[in-house]
Amino acid sequence: MAKKNTVHVVGTGTIGEPLIGLFTDYKNKWNIDEVTFHKRTPSADDRAMVQFLIDRGARLVADEEARSDFARLGNRVSYTTEEALDIESGTFVCMRRANDVSDTKQFIAAPEAGKHDDHEFGTHHARDAYHLFQTLDEKLDLFSSAIKINTQYMHTLWYDITLGHDTTLEEAKAKLRGNPHVAVTSKRSVNQIFSFGRDHGYFGRILSQTVVPMPTHTVPSPRRVVGFCYTPQDENLAVLRPYMFREV
Repeated sequence: MAKKNTVHVVGTGTIGEPLIGLFTDYKNKWNIDEVTFHKRTPSADDRAMVQFLIDRGARLVADEEARSDFARLGNRVSYTTEEALDIESGTFVCMRRANDVSDTKQFIAAPEAGKHDDHEFGTHHARDAYHLFQTLDEKLDLFSSAIKINTQYMHTLWYDITLGHDTTLEEAKAKLRGNPHVAVTSKRSVNQIFSFGRDHGYFGRILSQTVVPMPTHTVPSPRRVVGFCYTPQDENLAVLRPYMFREV
């Protein structure tokens, strides 16, 4: 008996929802037999979204104790969690929830400075980047600070990078334009960039790793690059590359 090729997505957050739609849209082209997705908590606010994904062809998976609550909302559960995971082969993608325009909790009224609780890297952001570059046999001197600001659009990153070679502003811009994971833009306002993603992105998302407002990008000296970029936190997978923007 041939093995069933199932893609199971855990979570329906900012990454999970468009990913479920993507796999259901291209299920036949990618030889996927079934797309399932797990949602932990039944919610009247999410009822329409869950039903939309079911109507597209995805199968809802829930914990046994939540099955009747989903049914009361009109969302049919196809499998319990135990049933969904009892398969011969499959692809599993774990999704984490983020605070964005759809969330109503954990919003702050004013900027809140973060602690430097990592003596070597400052915050986990630099530590994460350090270990990422280690996979390329690069050991970088990195340090980061973080501040939470009262917006639900995107993270903002200010960077000041010292290079090991000389460069020019045009060379640095060309590197950014040539990176398939980076979108560039002449816009500087986050709301305009976010609106572009809402109007033109897959499921209203910006699936590029980051968006660089090119007017903020500068080279104050031959080995120093300074600027800003915005990170949507919507993209984590190479499979989404055809849906990334080159320009916003």
